[in-house]
Amino acid sequence: FETRRSVLIPNSYSYRLYENKEEIANLFQRTGVKCPKSYLFNSIEEAMSVPMSFPVVIKHPFSCASNFMLQAYNKEEFHDGLKSFFNNFSECLVQEKIRFTREARVTFVGDEAIHGFFRHKKNEETMSASTAFGSYLSFDINLEKMSEHIKDLRRRTNIEIGAVDM
Repeated sequence: FETRRSVLIPNSYSYRLYENKEEIANLFQRTGVKCPKSYLFNSIEEAMSVPMSFPVVIKHPFSCASNFMLQAYNKEEFHDGLKSFFNNFSECLVQEKIRFTREARVTFVGDEAIHGFFRHKKNEETMSASTAFGSYLSFDINLEKMSEHIKDLRRRTNIEIGAVDM
């Protein structure tokens, strides 16, 4: 598209990353952005052969609004979760579970945070901060302070527009 001198907004670099959890995880690991340890697997056997620290979250590599997510606290739950997952999908992303009760979702353009809110989970064990899992939102967020984090993210990744959970 761009080789024909057309302009794509967002640019093709950002577009390739859009909602692709595997690509984002790889980019963050390469550029030193703090993120959970992540693995992409194409089979149960492949996943079971990798030493894993629990708990983990099993998810589809493309965004699904917290749908199709499972969590496992031990090897047996992990194996059962993988069997269930691979009955429906040909690949999965496994990430170490980050224990938190509040996260910020920040939308940015360039170095500026233009919108944001906090998602508050019931407890650390809740799988997702999505409101579908019972979280609630608060919009009492300092976008100026969030812009400091966005500047660092942009410096490392060169992503021009997007949304990030912190």
